[in-house]
Amino acid sequence: MTLILDQCPYDPQGHRIHFDGQDHWILANQLVVWLTLARQPPDPEDFKCFPAVIDTGYGGTFILNHKHWTNWCRLKAHDLVNTGHVENLYGFRVPRFEARLWMHVKQPVALDEDRAVRAQSMRTAVELSVTPGVCIMCDSEKLVPTPNGMEKQVARHARKNPSIPLIGMALLERNRMQLSVDAVSHTFSLSTTRSDWQPPASP
Repeated sequence: MTLILDQCPYDPQGHRIHFDGQDHWILANQLVVWLTLARQPPDPEDFKCFPAVIDTGYGGTFILNHKHWTNWCRLKAHDLVNTGHVENLYGFRVPRFEARLWMHVKQPVALDEDRAVRAQSMRTAVELSVTPGVCIMCDSEKLVPTPNGMEKQVARHARKNPSIPLIGMALLERNRMQLSVDAVSHTFSLSTTRSDWQPPASP
């Protein structure tokens, strides 16, 4: 058993976090982690990180919206390889892309303004398997009833959801993760039983 996150706090009341020049609302009891998404291992001296919520009610691997993709991940359209679609995700047909995902172990150290501290956060981050890919909500197709039956309709508002990226149960299962929550101390921990897992680099 390898411990990845140890007794990270969560807020039973909910709170706002100031990130990327904006306030983002974290709902009560949401479990927030900090991630980096890229095509290749990022430069520890120059990387982007962002918050995500572990959502046990979401059955997929990882989903983010179009704004997260463009503003938080430094990815362009030509950087991504399409690996198919997910049908009926929140009622939409959502494209899925190949990418690589890292979880920061000491959270939220990745937001520290000290360059040395930030660099160490990236060096000790652990890479998660997101096969068969991450879902990006953009201008998606939604099936809607019409007089002639069900037809596809482009839904441009879809790109706004979810408001915070989501880690789903499929990602936890693929990485053989065990999530434990202490509702008394309001903390959570995350570990893995993957035999091929490489423990985070020592600080």
